[in-house]
Amino acid sequence: MLLAAAKRLPHGRAIGVDLWRADQTDNSREATLANAAVEDVADRIELRTADMTALPSADDSVDVVVSSLAMHNIATRAGRRMWYGGPWFSTRLVAATKPR
Repeated sequence: MLLAAAKRLPHGRAIGVDLWRADQTDNSREATLANAAVEDVADRIELRTADMTALPSADDSVDVVVSSLAMHNIATRAGRRMWYGGPWFSTRLVAATKPR
Protein backbone atom coordinates (compact mmCIF):
# COMPACT_ATOMS: atom_id res chain seq x y z
CA MET A 1 0.00 0.00 0.00
CA LEU A 2 2.90 2.36 0.79
CA LEU A 3 4.45 1.99 -2.64
CA ALA A 4 1.11 2.43 -4.42
CA ALA A 5 0.53 5.65 -2.47
CA ALA A 6 4.06 6.87 -3.25
CA LYS A 7 3.46 6.32 -6.98
CA ARG A 8 0.55 8.73 -6.84
CA LEU A 9 2.48 11.51 -5.11
CA PRO A 10 3.75 14.19 -7.48
CA HIS A 11 5.43 15.88 -4.48
CA GLY A 12 5.89 14.98 -0.83
CA ARG A 13 6.62 11.69 0.88
CA ALA A 14 4.77 8.54 1.83
CA ILE A 15 5.62 7.36 5.34
CA GLY A 16 5.37 3.66 6.11
CA VAL A 17 4.98 2.55 9.72
CA ASP A 18 5.38 -1.10 10.67
CA LEU A 19 6.47 -3.42 13.45
CA TRP A 20 8.64 -5.39 10.97
CA ARG A 21 8.06 -9.11 11.46
CA ALA A 22 6.55 -8.76 14.90
CA ASP A 23 3.13 -9.44 13.39
CA GLN A 24 3.67 -10.73 9.83
CA THR A 25 5.82 -13.37 8.22
CA ASP A 26 8.53 -12.30 5.77
CA ASN A 27 7.94 -8.59 6.12
CA SER A 28 11.04 -6.49 6.61
CA ARG A 29 12.35 -2.99 6.24
CA GLU A 30 14.99 -4.22 3.79
CA ALA A 31 12.42 -5.94 1.55
CA THR A 32 10.29 -2.80 1.52
CA LEU A 33 13.28 -0.64 0.54
CA ALA A 34 14.23 -3.12 -2.21
CA ASN A 35 10.66 -3.12 -3.55
CA ALA A 36 10.60 0.69 -3.46
CA ALA A 37 13.75 0.75 -5.60
CA VAL A 38 12.21 -1.67 -8.11
CA GLU A 39 9.05 0.46 -8.27
CA ASP A 40 11.15 3.64 -8.65
CA VAL A 41 9.68 5.34 -5.56
CA ALA A 42 12.58 4.96 -3.10
CA ASP A 43 13.09 8.73 -3.11
CA ARG A 44 9.44 9.29 -2.08
CA ILE A 45 9.17 6.98 0.93
CA GLU A 46 10.25 7.05 4.55
CA LEU A 47 10.07 4.02 6.84
CA ARG A 48 9.48 4.16 10.57
CA THR A 49 9.42 1.31 13.06
CA ALA A 50 6.51 1.86 15.42
CA ASP A 51 3.17 0.67 16.72
CA MET A 52 0.15 2.20 14.99
CA THR A 53 -1.35 3.08 18.38
CA ALA A 54 1.64 5.33 19.14
CA LEU A 55 2.62 6.87 15.82
CA PRO A 56 5.98 8.69 15.77
CA SER A 57 4.56 11.81 14.13
CA ALA A 58 3.56 15.15 15.55
CA ASP A 59 -0.12 16.07 15.52
CA ASP A 60 -1.20 17.68 12.24
CA SER A 61 2.05 16.66 10.52
CA VAL A 62 0.53 14.38 7.84
CA ASP A 63 -2.27 14.94 5.36
CA VAL A 64 -3.68 11.42 4.94
CA VAL A 65 -3.48 8.18 6.93
CA VAL A 66 -4.18 4.84 5.25
CA SER A 67 -4.19 1.51 7.07
CA SER A 68 -4.41 -2.04 5.80
CA LEU A 69 -4.36 -5.40 7.59
CA ALA A 70 -3.60 -3.80 10.95
CA MET A 71 -6.70 -4.05 13.16
CA HIS A 72 -5.32 -7.12 14.94
CA ASN A 73 -2.68 -4.81 16.47
CA ILE A 74 -5.31 -2.96 18.51
CA ALA A 75 -5.69 -5.24 21.51
CA THR A 76 -8.68 -3.88 23.39
CA ARG A 77 -12.28 -3.60 22.32
CA ALA A 78 -12.32 0.02 23.49
CA GLY A 79 -9.27 0.72 21.34
CA ARG A 80 -10.95 -0.72 18.26
CA ARG A 81 -14.05 1.41 18.90
CA MET A 82 -11.82 4.48 19.16
CA TRP A 83 -10.15 3.60 15.86
CA TYR A 84 -13.42 3.14 13.99
CA GLY A 85 -15.23 6.06 15.60
CA GLY A 86 -12.01 8.03 15.74
CA PRO A 87 -11.45 11.58 16.81
CA TRP A 88 -10.94 12.43 13.12
CA PHE A 89 -13.64 10.78 10.99
CA SER A 90 -15.38 7.46 10.65
CA THR A 91 -13.49 4.54 9.18
CA ARG A 92 -15.22 2.41 6.60
CA LEU A 93 -14.58 -1.30 6.35
CA VAL A 94 -14.97 -2.54 2.80
CA ALA A 95 -15.18 -6.23 1.94
CA ALA A 96 -15.24 -7.82 -1.50
CA THR A 97 -16.69 -11.23 -2.21
CA LYS A 98 -16.12 -13.42 -5.22
CA PRO A 99 -19.32 -14.16 -7.17
CA ARG A 100 -20.37 -17.81 -7.13
